[in-house]
Amino acid sequence: MGSIERFCGERLRGSCDTDDKTLRRHSTDMSIYAITPLAVVRPEGRDDVPRLLRFCSDERIAVTPRAGASNTGGAAIGSGVVLVQPDVPTGAEESARFESHGDRLLIEVPAGMRHDRVQRLLNDRGYHLPSDPSSGPLSYIGANVATKASGAHALGDGAIDRYLHSVVAVLPDGRRIDTAVPDSLPAPIADGLLRIADGLRARSDLCERIRAVASRKSASGYNLAALVDAPDPDLARLFAGSVGTLGVIETVRLLCPRQESGSALLVIAFASEEAACDALPAVRDTDPAACEILDSFCTSILNGQGVDLPREAAALLVVEYAAVDPDAARDAVERARERLAGSATALSAEPMVAPDAQARFWKARKSMMLRLRGLGRERAALSVVNDVGVPVERLSAFWREARSIFDRLDIPAPIYGHAADGNLHLRPLFDATDPDLRQTVRAVADRIYGLVLSIGGTITGEHGMGRLRSPFLRREWGDELHSVMLQLNRLFDPHEIMNHDAMFYEGDLLAYFNPPSGSSEPSGP
Repeated sequence: MGSIERFCGERLRGSCDTDDKTLRRHSTDMSIYAITPLAVVRPEGRDDVPRLLRFCSDERIAVTPRAGASNTGGAAIGSGVVLVQPDVPTGAEESARFESHGDRLLIEVPAGMRHDRVQRLLNDRGYHLPSDPSSGPLSYIGANVATKASGAHALGDGAIDRYLHSVVAVLPDGRRIDTAVPDSLPAPIADGLLRIADGLRARSDLCERIRAVASRKSASGYNLAALVDAPDPDLARLFAGSVGTLGVIETVRLLCPRQESGSALLVIAFASEEAACDALPAVRDTDPAACEILDSFCTSILNGQGVDLPREAAALLVVEYAAVDPDAARDAVERARERLAGSATALSAEPMVAPDAQARFWKARKSMMLRLRGLGRERAALSVVNDVGVPVERLSAFWREARSIFDRLDIPAPIYGHAADGNLHLRPLFDATDPDLRQTVRAVADRIYGLVLSIGGTITGEHGMGRLRSPFLRREWGDELHSVMLQLNRLFDPHEIMNHDAMFYEGDLLAYFNPPSGSSEPSGP
């Protein structure tokens, strides 16, 4: 019996599993990697997580918090202890707490409640969480904070950190903090945060860089704007996007706005992908709530799920307008349609106002990733460059060059995403039987991420960090701000036990590569 099993058996109420079947099941997430953990721990009760983290810190055992395992960057797997987020049982809605804050509602829920259940609790009371990722049925609210999740409506509503009131979390040394209670943060960490924040504020060039990133959609690195936007560091916002490297989130409090009851879509068809990209400035001027772009491959998938979209177009923009009621939303669509009518590049612009038709579109759109992953054995939609963000004004040039890269590598690549804020999901369909698959994957990552960074883009718009993206973090932020992030991490986690590689791994991108079914490539290094 190993030390971790002995400790868990003697000190924890929860379980500790080390059998091969359990370890294999927790060795993968939705990324391209596989890492077999030392043990899988499921805590129970209030004391298990603090005790476990204190032990692992003393013994220098790595810990990876894991929730729904829908992460595409490899942040939910690790070689040490995989700490599984306790799931809130169905029907246990009494674990949620509500408090009115003017025109907003504060909801407090356990981190282990799934996103869609939180959304339903809010909707039942006339409110909503605007951050609404496609992985909502799978993902947990605590993990959504940890990855700084957003979704299609981030264009006007922002990511989850905009609605984050506070969190309760357990630090790597086992101490529990509540970010709503400043005195709960240990003084050495509080003082260290102020020193780092003061150092950043003294550098206008670094502050300008931080605010430039914060002004667009990005989940790359630590949320450094939390240190420079106010006189005192915003600790809750700092946890947003930290992918478990600062501690384990146990409770989430969100301040959520009222839900608008009206929405309508405008489906705009284009003869070319470039034309769709070029139309974005005009579309943004119509004040949409969301704007999705779909290439013809993705359009065919949605049509196959009962969504009625134009079949002759090379690309579509599906634009949503929200309003206080359905009539106002329909009026907004008609006004936008009239304003865009002068665009010679559009083949058509047709409203989609029926609630059931809109619901079918969003349901099918949110299942796109799973549909592409399930296309078959010959082609594998590996998560390699699936969440990039580029300046909207450079989107057309980026799309054109990305297509050229995929063409040169002879890889079909469906592209879709949240066009109006520059967040694209590129899904190259790799040949699973390619004897040089590893080299092909590496070439795609190097060339696409290189292209993204060359035009001032980000390695992740909304899916968050992980081993897939951490080797490119320094290139995106530069040496100085990368060093600041390391300082932050060591302030909270001096022994680097908490999911460190998910943020700071700079080794071989494919060291833990898990080839798809049908591949002759070996796993691992």
